[in-house]
Amino acid sequence: MDSDCVSCGACVNECPVGALEDRVERSSGIPDKWVRTTCAFCGVGCQFDAGIKGGKLVTMVPAADSPVNQGHACVKGRFASAYIHHADRLKFPMIRESIDDELRQVSWDEAYSFIAQRWKQIKAESGPHAIGSITSSRSTNELNYLGSKLMRAVIGTNNIDNCARVCHSATVKGMMTVFGAGAGTNSLDDIDHTDLLLVSGCNPIHGHPVTGSRIRRARMRGMKMIVVDPKATELAQMADIHVQLRPGTNVALFQGLAHIILRENMQADSQWLDTRTENLAPFKAMVQDMTPEVCSEITTVPVETLEAAAIYYASVPSAMAVHGLGMTEHSHGSEGVMALSSLALLTGNVGRKGTGINPLRGQNNVQGSCDMGALPNVYTNYQSVADPENRAAFSKVWGVEAPAEPGLTYPEMLRQVESGNVRSL
Repeated sequence: MDSDCVSCGACVNECPVGALEDRVERSSGIPDKWVRTTCAFCGVGCQFDAGIKGGKLVTMVPAADSPVNQGHACVKGRFASAYIHHADRLKFPMIRESIDDELRQVSWDEAYSFIAQRWKQIKAESGPHAIGSITSSRSTNELNYLGSKLMRAVIGTNNIDNCARVCHSATVKGMMTVFGAGAGTNSLDDIDHTDLLLVSGCNPIHGHPVTGSRIRRARMRGMKMIVVDPKATELAQMADIHVQLRPGTNVALFQGLAHIILRENMQADSQWLDTRTENLAPFKAMVQDMTPEVCSEITTVPVETLEAAAIYYASVPSAMAVHGLGMTEHSHGSEGVMALSSLALLTGNVGRKGTGINPLRGQNNVQGSCDMGALPNVYTNYQSVADPENRAAFSKVWGVEAPAEPGLTYPEMLRQVESGNVRSL
């Protein structure tokens, strides 16, 4: 069947005569109770009401009163919850004494005792830095904070990291450098109010479907859109301007757009730039040589497209930007985020309704895991581990001396496991 259906389940929720039903719910019966929860998949964080029957999850219904998804869902959030009760799901701790032994099921008490004894042994033989931890960005803020505290206050090491290291840590560093906070500057609600959306390194229609639907609705009301993507995606085909750049040339692109905006004197007014920005003169000097011709040679984007995109972005009353892994998963990912963020500052597109920079995260709590200090170089709220005052403050609260030696990142820990320097992960 040739259909535009994306299996979001909205028809099941709204069918006025009950002709369409959730197959699992129909076979299990009406739920005994409903529990509000957050979807475990992408970074949108949709709210759902989970229907429970006999202690088992039987259906997931998008919450109509949620400010995040407003009653909408995607096929995963609505129907892909069977893994919770799958026969292959690990339900009990399992241990083995050596790599050659078979895993055996044990009680939680035995598992905790086994871990504690091994950690004590490793710490005594090789020191605290032979132990590391990788927390989950699908866990809560509280669990990520406790994971950080466990490594730092109990084990005595800063070897703590999470999956953001290989996806959106570039966003944290880039936005921290430009804005002073490693998080989005605005809400996704601003999509409903912005005049123009700049989409870079992501395809929300597939990666963040509920946000993709919101973008489609905004397009229907007349929102303009620029899509920066090497591929001619469905979203790119909907755009006013598709900037089809060479992969990995985001930094040059955004610097080239800034050059054009400055050349055309389309930057924000002097009051904004004087009071809300710093280092404007060095920034101008940096982009001075990134002419449209040079930028085009690097990015393979035609000069005409560069000129049109820059003027389009700078001429609207409000513009916001979203970006994803296509921009951050590069050796220069942080620089790409910094260049995009600087473009927003240059044009005054931060701090107002319908403006800002918003990263589309890959997992549902990547932001929270970083905020809670599940990183080797910072405590909660991105307070540097290298700062003696920060260490003293956390040492006082925790009642132990916080470690000063820098921790290992996710990839570094894996390499140290291979070399034998990290013995427990």
